Amino acid sequence: MENMTLLQDAMKATWPLSKSIWDSFRLRELSRQLNNRFEERLAERTRIAQELHDTLLQGFISASMQLHVAADRLPADSLAKAPLGRVLQLMEPAEPGPCSESGRKRLQALGIRGPEELA
Repeated sequence: MENMTLLQDAMKATWPLSKSIWDSFRLRELSRQLNNRFEERLAERTRIAQELHDTLLQGFISASMQLHVAADRLPADSLAKAPLGRVLQLMEPAEPGPCSESGRKRLQALGIRGPEELA
């Protein structure tokens, strides 16, 4: 009976240490899981940003270049020249127009700072 009491006393004395070790293990495991989820999300956001850059934004710039060619071929007195000029201003990637600036802001929101980070 005395051995049982000693065992119970030993268990009571070591319980806080055992619980602390277990809690530390669980905390490390949860931290690892959260880090894995974060890394997965970051990888997915990077992939999406690359797709946006590679397809949508490059397609947008291609369309802008084709509009420049069309505008340059129009006669100077053409009625379509002014509206085309306004569209080109909206699309201009060198000058932060509303469309290109919006695309840039979306990429930055995904954690991509510029085209050099997409390479």
